[in-house]
Amino acid sequence: NFLNKALLLEAEKMYLLGDFEEASKTYQEAIVLSNKHKFIHEEAIACELKGHFCFQTHNHRDALGYFVHSVRCYEKWGAKAVAKRVSHFVQNNFDSSALFQWPTKYTMSFDFSSADRDGTGIKKRIGEHD
Repeated sequence: NFLNKALLLEAEKMYLLGDFEEASKTYQEAIVLSNKHKFIHEEAIACELKGHFCFQTHNHRDALGYFVHSVRCYEKWGAKAVAKRVSHFVQNNFDSSALFQWPTKYTMSFDFSSADRDGTGIKKRIGEHD
């Protein structure tokens, strides 16, 4: 049950190497697998990192969605201080018009069914980058 963690590391690696398309896909796979295995804290971390990725690549709309989901996961897990830290980041880095609905009315939908049943395709793809 560490594939989601390996995917998150792979996403960070792809981001640092400038392969933004692959990084985006891999972050999403890490989020989906974390959710599938009910690792709420790891889903929160993956969403927060994907939020920072989107923010840094100037996709602020999606960044807000990932940050909201991250905050909700952190709160569900009981990590109130971490949720507050992410909320402060958002409030300090987004303009007021983007925050009009933060966080209560902002939602983002994820296709959690997109992870293959045993992770074979994902494991194979990670091996291609080594």
